[in-house]
Amino acid sequence: MATIIECHNVWKLFGFGGESLLQQHGSSLTLQSIADANLICGVNNVSFDVEEGENFVIMGLSGSGKSCSLLDTAY
Repeated sequence: MATIIECHNVWKLFGFGGESLLQQHGSSLTLQSIADANLICGVNNVSFDVEEGENFVIMGLSGSGKSCSLLDTAY
């Protein structure tokens, strides 16, 4: 099967300053440093592949950012 979607090291931080925090800390970013910056972590360094023919579902509570997450810059 062919891979049709690849996502590697995806973060979704809610609040202001998430991108700069991730740039500062890189792979050493911790949930404590996210909380200290008054941010909320929605996705924590996730990687996955979707193969041709597989079903892929994004689930979450209403208002949790499911629709906008695909359009936003991931950081």
